[in-house]
Amino acid sequence: MMRNWSSHLRGPPTSNRIGRHKVHVSAHRRAPIQIRIHGPMTSKYLTIGATGAIGHAFASALQDAGLHATLLVRDRRKAIALFGNTNGFTIVEGDVNDTALLHSIAEGVDFIFHGANASHEHWAKAMPVMTRNVINAAEHSRAPVIFPGNNYNFGQTEQPISEITPFNPSVPLGKVRVDLEKMLQRAADQDGE
Repeated sequence: MMRNWSSHLRGPPTSNRIGRHKVHVSAHRRAPIQIRIHGPMTSKYLTIGATGAIGHAFASALQDAGLHATLLVRDRRKAIALFGNTNGFTIVEGDVNDTALLHSIAEGVDFIFHGANASHEHWAKAMPVMTRNVINAAEHSRAPVIFPGNNYNFGQTEQPISEITPFNPSVPLGKVRVDLEKMLQRAADQDGE
């Protein structure tokens, strides 16, 4: 059952449910991202991009909650140095574009966190391909995708942003982000039919 969960990390803290887990996200411009996860201790996660800012915060929250996660990272040594204590983690060095590897490590997980990223100059071409690969792995493993949103979707606004704020991107990266979220939503909608 492919489902999409997206939370926009700006404004007041938000709480959402992922399966039976409650996830609390707090992010502010000048403070580190904080994620707390509460729920059953039996779920398995695949965290893609665990050495990035949001992926690291998510994987750390899983570890703090005592949950098991497989981390797909480009640099295993960086992940080990970043986390220090890797208890509860299986670290896999690889690339989200290696679809055979991605399908293999997604097998049997309950949730897939999509934190894969590309440099801004490659976003428009790389991110849709990476996201399609994550969707395919999620469909194969029947796991919902957790995709963190960001400010790019909303353009310049002085209003607080929430889960119901309409998208209004004002820069090319924002348009890419909106397209990625639409891609994930279409996949979730098609699976629900």
